[in-house]
Amino acid sequence: MDRRITDRLDAVDARIERLEVRVDKQFETINTKLDQLLKRR
Repeated sequence: MDRRITDRLDAVDARIERLEVRVDKQFETINTKLDQLLKRR
């Protein structure tokens, strides 16, 4: 495959991985907050 295409796909893949990490952290935060709210009841 053309080197430019390969490099571009690698860059896109890296961005997707960073987004996945950010989303996972946000879900973790949301779950923690929900757990705290449910424990108060």
